[in-house]
Amino acid sequence: ETETTQTLPPSVEKHRQDIVDFDNKCFEASMKVLDILSWAFNLPENYFRFTHKDVGSNSLTLLHYPSLDRPAAGDDIRTGSHKDQADLDKWGDITLLFQEKGGQPGLQVYLPTEASKKSKGFQLVQGDFNLESGTWISAPIVPNTVLVNVGLTLDAKTNGLCKANVHRVIFPPTPEGTVSKARKSIPYFSTPSFEIVILPIYR
Repeated sequence: ETETTQTLPPSVEKHRQDIVDFDNKCFEASMKVLDILSWAFNLPENYFRFTHKDVGSNSLTLLHYPSLDRPAAGDDIRTGSHKDQADLDKWGDITLLFQEKGGQPGLQVYLPTEASKKSKGFQLVQGDFNLESGTWISAPIVPNTVLVNVGLTLDAKTNGLCKANVHRVIFPPTPEGTVSKARKSIPYFSTPSFEIVILPIYR
């Protein structure tokens, strides 16, 4: 199990134990996803799970994108285009994204051109693609589901067979005279333990 000593706002502090319990459930859920991937790649049982020797390297984030008091003048980009990693010095393998049921949509996934999709190997940053040449696909909020994103570590370990997609958060335009709702989401970044040496499974 994991604990946190992070200072929390009073409105959140009273739910600290609920958050810790949820964090632990996210860890177990992420391990089940990684176990399925081990099986899919015909690897030893629990191959990816064994790269997670403790839960402390993972991170749970509570995100709130506030609404505006007036319609946005242009593209209402709330998070710029990126690939998933837990932090600048921590690369995640998968991300579990929980979105508010009936909440504000905004997640978009970048679909590269056919030529870009044929490229093989690990691609580190969004600069690997010309973001003007592809298409941004809006990902709807599907009730009672968890969205799973591939992170940079899994991309590297599978030599690009599992692609870490470029994505962003942008609020869609609203009808004239209306504004977007606030958006709430909870990403859980599953990250291998710090001492693990990341090597491709196919070399």
